[in-house]
Amino acid sequence: MPLQVNGTLLTDLGRMRPVNEDWCGSLEADDPDAVPAEPSVWVIADGVSRFGTGRDAARLAVEAMLGAGWDNPGLDPGRLLTTAVDTANRILWSRSHDPSAGNRPHAATIVAAVIRDDRAWIASAGDCRAYLIRAGKMRQITRDHTVAAEEARQGRLRPEDIARHPGRNTITRCLGQRATVQPDLFPESIQAGDRLILCSDGITRHISDDEIFQIAATIEPKTAATRLVDLANQRGGSDNITIGVLELASTMSNRPTNPRPILADVSASRLAALQEMGQRITASLELSPTLRSVLDSLVEITGGERACIMLRDANTGRLEFGTGRNMDANVVAGDPSISRSILGSVFRDGKPLILGDAAADPRFNAAESVVSQSLRSVICAPLIVRGQSVGVVYVDNSMGA
Repeated sequence: MPLQVNGTLLTDLGRMRPVNEDWCGSLEADDPDAVPAEPSVWVIADGVSRFGTGRDAARLAVEAMLGAGWDNPGLDPGRLLTTAVDTANRILWSRSHDPSAGNRPHAATIVAAVIRDDRAWIASAGDCRAYLIRAGKMRQITRDHTVAAEEARQGRLRPEDIARHPGRNTITRCLGQRATVQPDLFPESIQAGDRLILCSDGITRHISDDEIFQIAATIEPKTAATRLVDLANQRGGSDNITIGVLELASTMSNRPTNPRPILADVSASRLAALQEMGQRITASLELSPTLRSVLDSLVEITGGERACIMLRDANTGRLEFGTGRNMDANVVAGDPSISRSILGSVFRDGKPLILGDAAADPRFNAAESVVSQSLRSVICAPLIVRGQSVGVVYVDNSMGA
């Protein structure tokens, strides 16, 4: 039976690193009812930081994985997943030997999940992990490619001693390390009620498997992901932190009749894409075309009526209008009338905000713009550079949606 994927991806700088060298992204079927069904694709990459190119390597790896042609109706998901990993590896290897890029090594660990109908395929290279939760139990699907893990598999190290071994973080396999890579591929049969957990080692360095299970087993995916990120930070946040929590549900439930659902309905599966857009903005050297591209994607994935990007003015510290557009692809000129209280809250706190009904929220229902425009739903996310908010991405719907 085909399964619906309800999931979220979250990435966080952590507390010790100046740059987030993790990258993540996902693709979901344009038409969930298509036959054959298009797969759902989820990817996390962790850049190898010692080369100083980790962020770029992780981004290139995720983009290559997501751009592998998943809309081809005749695809073999497992074979295409392996091909996509190979393509990503060749891109990083080529970049490592590109004089224009300084011949600097580009390497990243990776974990990816492809889900179609009642089957999943998991690929990994490195120490990013995937877990399966089913019927009150959790098991690790992937195998760590580290010196310590290899020693344990060969019987020279007890599993309980891996965490104390000096080679626990020394990677033995990853993308960009060699001209070719042999990823692990794990086919899985899945069923309604299962959960898949994908994560970088920023999670597993600080949180045990038992704790991951306790948090991720029953809580709504976005809340579970947020709690795991917060817990890793509370325990030191020594590395960048990325987590994906995917819930598999039956497609027999009633579908919404509204062709453009309110933003809160799609927030759990779209928030990661919104945050990825923020990464694209803050990493871009050509800001204007990047802003326009991000807004096009933002309106498309959320079904929002209006979207804009606000950037902090370096001199005044105030948020100033960058660019905006509406659902008809018309550019919004000048500074649109949007809720400054919502923008200010997200900018100050540096955390995403999701409102299912802004007019009913006691924090913002008195704001003039919320009342005058009868805002129905809002998603707003910060743009973070080196741990500091430099702007916000904003999208809303009105009661007339």
